[in-house]
Amino acid sequence: MSFDPNSDFFEIAFNVTEHTEAMLAYWDKNLICRYANKATADWFGITPSI
Repeated sequence: MSFDPNSDFFEIAFNVTEHTEAMLAYWDKNLICRYANKATADWFGITPSI
């Protein structure tokens, strides 16, 4: 199963992450914690890294 990055799914998922008040994060392949949405700025005063 593959996803088309131009599909509505990714746009909807991005909008959900950006409009939630919960802080979302993930660990990358180097086990560095990456913050994934704008709530990070509210919690820590830093912007998410891309």
